[in-house]
Amino acid sequence: MPERAAPAGLSAIWHTIVALVVRFFGRLRRLLSLYPSLPVAPLAGGGFADGLMAPTEEEAVARAAALQFPPGFLFGSATAAYQVEGGLDNCNWREWEQRGKRADGHPTVEGGRGAGEACDMWNRFEEDLVHMKALGLAVYRFSVEWSRVEPEEGQFDDAALERYRGWCVQLREAGIEPMVTLHHFTEPAWFCKKGGWEVRENVANFRRFTERVVASLGPLVSCWCTTNEMNGYAVCGWLAGVHPPGKQDDLKGLLRVIRHLLLAHREAAAAIRAGSASLPRAPSVLMALNHIWFTTDSWSPLANATVLVLNVIYNYCIPDALVTGRFPNFPLPFDALACACGWRDDLRSLEGSVDLLGVNHYYRSLVSWGVASESDAPPSPSDLFLKLPLGLVMRANFIAGFEKSDMGWDLTPSSLQWLLQALWDRYHVPLFITESGLADGDGTEFRRTRYLSACLAAIAELVAKGVDVRGYLVWTLLDNFEWAEGFRPRFGIIHNCFDTQTRTPRRVPFEMLRGVFTRTKAAATLPNGHRDSGHTPARDALGKLGKDVYEKQFRQQ
Repeated sequence: MPERAAPAGLSAIWHTIVALVVRFFGRLRRLLSLYPSLPVAPLAGGGFADGLMAPTEEEAVARAAALQFPPGFLFGSATAAYQVEGGLDNCNWREWEQRGKRADGHPTVEGGRGAGEACDMWNRFEEDLVHMKALGLAVYRFSVEWSRVEPEEGQFDDAALERYRGWCVQLREAGIEPMVTLHHFTEPAWFCKKGGWEVRENVANFRRFTERVVASLGPLVSCWCTTNEMNGYAVCGWLAGVHPPGKQDDLKGLLRVIRHLLLAHREAAAAIRAGSASLPRAPSVLMALNHIWFTTDSWSPLANATVLVLNVIYNYCIPDALVTGRFPNFPLPFDALACACGWRDDLRSLEGSVDLLGVNHYYRSLVSWGVASESDAPPSPSDLFLKLPLGLVMRANFIAGFEKSDMGWDLTPSSLQWLLQALWDRYHVPLFITESGLADGDGTEFRRTRYLSACLAAIAELVAKGVDVRGYLVWTLLDNFEWAEGFRPRFGIIHNCFDTQTRTPRRVPFEMLRGVFTRTKAAATLPNGHRDSGHTPARDALGKLGKDVYEKQFRQQ
């Protein structure tokens, strides 16, 4: 007797269940495969370091000299207005400095010295441009300070806009493409008095500011960065309380700020595209996000599950929204929860709002679980520390004995490689490293040279494998004001004496980077050698018109 065929409805249900199970385990396998063991090598003086880093400066320089990048690859540097310009007394960060103390009693700025004149770049830009040219930059990312351009609501300073426009003109004349950031941690005092980013209606103010900036600078800018590290901005200001407005454990406030900054990005992207419609080459739009790569050296299912959730929340939620218009629904139903809270229309409106994914990355964080004790406390603001019932504590911090920067961050170029691979596998959207660097102020440049060489090697390996990384911006051009840490951390490729404003290139890392930067930039000359003001390889690589050309070239490498 022949077997009776299963009802069509049951068959469809069965196939759906099988497909969901396969999809679930496929996602789980892909996510868990991204947490390999960190390559570790012993340090001569004791302790250990990332195995990607050369043991000596000499070997690091030699490795960098042997690297090859595609002709269209863009090297550059990045700064932020409040950290370098000086003379900015009408914004949230100046008010924060004047407050003096945080809620936990610690000073708002280490050492008590506010930004003040910072690096005085507002008056010394031409001097700094000489160093940019010497370093071989193809791109320079800087932010337009909102409080300088719009000191009072609706009142714009045309002279300030003209100064920024002049920077763009000079950069282009020097063969350097401007990448302009519209929000980098600061906003005008009047905006804060209206409730800042916690008030949805205030998004319109940012749109108005963006429209004015685009009208002035638009023809000179090939790539716009709408916001810088909105995730870090919200966490530091509304959870950790170490940046303005200094709120602690305000999860509702954090979610409001994230939501409204996403809307601000959407409005800024729309304003940029509308304001550039008549240009022969439409600019690209990106958002620079902070990425901390969470991993674990434990086989504990709890630790591995925590790593999975933390990476999805911190590293994937916002890019998912920018690319797909949705939050992820795995391993937890984040999109479903957001839609239930009224976010649906806002999220869906974000789909396709970026042309590139901007990546800021400095370190990875090691996740572990243990038993709480009275002495438990996070040793640095960069550590994640959570006490739970039943005496459990979750930590995401750094490894004792591991080579660190002056910020206390483990130096792990391997995590940059893992992160870029993970983002490419997930989105297949071109990546641009908008910040990468370290604080090294011991005067030897031993750590800086080795770390940057290893980062470049990691990127070159990924590019050779087909990962579409468009460029790398080192943080930062010169020593500057580093927010809550004040003037102590030395991130600059160029040393700056803040008392005299004397700039001195750090010889070994400067020369190493110059070799890589200039060699790659020279290879980007067009076949006919043409470099007029309207057409350069860097402009084509950043602009949307040149995107298809670059992708074709990329595939041929």
